[in-house]
Amino acid sequence: MAQNELSFFRKGPRILNDHFTLDPNEFLYWNLSYSMQGEDLVLRSMLKGKLKAGEIGFYVDLGSYDCRYGSNSYLFYRYGWRGICVDVNPGIVSHYSKIRPRDVFVSAAVGEAGKGYFIKAAMEASSRVVRAQEEITSSDGEIIEVSFLPLDVLFNQHVPPGVEIDFMNIDIEGGELSALKSNNWSRYRPKIIMIEVNDLDMDNFWSAEVLRYLRDLGYKTVGVMFPNVVMIAT
Repeated sequence: MAQNELSFFRKGPRILNDHFTLDPNEFLYWNLSYSMQGEDLVLRSMLKGKLKAGEIGFYVDLGSYDCRYGSNSYLFYRYGWRGICVDVNPGIVSHYSKIRPRDVFVSAAVGEAGKGYFIKAAMEASSRVVRAQEEITSSDGEIIEVSFLPLDVLFNQHVPPGVEIDFMNIDIEGGELSALKSNNWSRYRPKIIMIEVNDLDMDNFWSAEVLRYLRDLGYKTVGVMFPNVVMIAT
């Protein structure tokens, strides 16, 4: 448990009113979630052995966006874990440095090497990255040219030597397959991958190319919170 994160609890259990107390020793058992649909609780259940042992793990969050709201990795940061958070939007760098200083935040588009365009929409959550100018419409917002950062380069630069990746979360609005293809899987193999598959309906969900790609790499599906799929390395 990260003491700097849980400074509120430093003096031990506190009575908030006649019916409710807060005890830091109970934090492991709270159903506290920062994700949109409880995805972090699913990850927590899969990693409970490491958490209960007090071990510090490592995560990678691609398309991390907000450092708390809707985050699948922030709960683990609260447990004292650390990792790499990546988002193409440069406007959120200061939020991570203030709220999640143990994490490495990288402002980049992850994928196979090449150029692309970050389209910054008025509603930042709707911003996206495209590879071709033909995909930009007259109604789009601010356009920023970007270079794609291959996943294995990201790992080479920021995964500490000897550290295993406990889980990788991927939510990059259609760029998931390109990101996966840019990794060196013989060297970097996250134990758990949670990936968003948002371009298909349930009738043909399992035919998604990203899922077939991961199955071919030896990953097995263990859970679905549509449109998110959880897969483990076998």
